[in-house]
Amino acid sequence: MNNFLKKIYKETIIYFFNLIYGNIKFNKNISLNNYYVKKIKINKILYTVFKIQDGRSYSDQVSNVAYIKNNYILEGPSIQLRNGSIVKSNQNVVLKSGTPRIIKKVPGKILSLLSGGAGNYNYWHWLFDVIPRIFLYERFYSLKNINKILIPAIKEKFQYQTLNILGIKIKNCINSQVYRHIKFNELYVTTHPNLSLKTEKVPNWIIFSLKKKFLKKKFLVSSFSKFKKIYIDRSDSKSNVRDFRRIVNEKLIKTFLASIGFKILKLSEYSFIEQINIFYNANCIIGLHGAGFANIVFCKKNTTVIEIKSNTTGDIIKNLAISNKLKYINISLGSRIKPIGPQFGILYLSLIKLKSFMIKNEIY
Repeated sequence: MNNFLKKIYKETIIYFFNLIYGNIKFNKNISLNNYYVKKIKINKILYTVFKIQDGRSYSDQVSNVAYIKNNYILEGPSIQLRNGSIVKSNQNVVLKSGTPRIIKKVPGKILSLLSGGAGNYNYWHWLFDVIPRIFLYERFYSLKNINKILIPAIKEKFQYQTLNILGIKIKNCINSQVYRHIKFNELYVTTHPNLSLKTEKVPNWIIFSLKKKFLKKKFLVSSFSKFKKIYIDRSDSKSNVRDFRRIVNEKLIKTFLASIGFKILKLSEYSFIEQINIFYNANCIIGLHGAGFANIVFCKKNTTVIEIKSNTTGDIIKNLAISNKLKYINISLGSRIKPIGPQFGILYLSLIKLKSFMIKNEIY
């Protein structure tokens, strides 16, 4: 009965908001007059910066962002993620559920950095999916021309700190968790910058841009030179599925690594600049597959990166390491139970196996 009542309630809400704002429609042949575009080809990949006037945007905070004009969803700028891939706008949730949030008017020129729900809290997606939209926009325009920036969320330290380094004031940011449905006069948005969603390879131009913006001499501090060998401790993860990717005997593993000179680090305890310094100074990094490995873009060449992962996990970290000319090795393990997805697994790493691995790779 509860499920029935929830269904009736949801349908009532959808019906109510459709009466107010109208049904959203899809037309693959919709005129380009609905938005102005600038195109650029980077490493043979075509990217677009869209300018939409007098429209709306709606985010479900999960995997859909819709840009709407005259009640038509706009193909190109809109995002709909399904099983890790970007699909056509005719699969966007607004075509079925409408825009069930009170609309808020935002005047001036807006730059949207929305990239699906993962940008709300995940460090990897923030660094490789959200921030690069700024880099694409700056290929044609100056941030000085923008009045407000629409961001996925603004609750993590790394979000405040990266925006601050890029010269973006928090008071000029619009949090999409509060402003899920907005009406705008002029909005700029880019195509998704990171095709690793499908290829498991972060484009080289994103890696180069991150280094150029953040890996600067003025940010490097000599006191971090002691961070030569580090273990990424993921026990601070805020993911609601973090318990489905773990090493069951991790306490023993951390004790052993600490005994041979590794520093056990929870990255959330460090500022963004401190993380840059830690990875820049490291000679060897080891850890369980996770977002913290995004920081290897700041490593020096030939740094050793050891990824502990389930044997169903893909090669995105391996590819990132190779792109940065790092020495990549992995310890691939079978999960003790059936994983909920390819990147997950309940793993057991034998201490004997780890010691043998370290000796073989001359990491002692």
